[in-house]
Amino acid sequence: MRRYLIVIGLLAAVAGTALAAGPAMAARSCGTVAKGAVRVTIARGPESCAQARGVAKSYLAGRGTFHGPPNGPRADQYVTIPGGWRCSVVEQGSVGCFKGGSTYLGAREQIGWIMVP
Repeated sequence: MRRYLIVIGLLAAVAGTALAAGPAMAARSCGTVAKGAVRVTIARGPESCAQARGVAKSYLAGRGTFHGPPNGPRADQYVTIPGGWRCSVVEQGSVGCFKGGSTYLGAREQIGWIMVP
């Protein structure tokens, strides 16, 4: 009986690890923009890397529209990019964008980028 419980415990641990690793492995790296200073990643969705890099370039070029209180909390600030993207403001060198949902976590498509040192 004890062996049975150990085997069940090990199988549960392996399954939990596989489930936890699933979303991380689904992210796709799309290279860099801005002369290699910004690394772009698709976290979820059917976007191509060219589209994800295009959103990052539009954001970095200032083609988005800022929303929220200028001096308020960052949680209330965001930028919209043509094509239906809603992006966070830069926080600690990174930005997250989503489309197809009302929140980042529930979105159909998610991309992000981080400034490379």
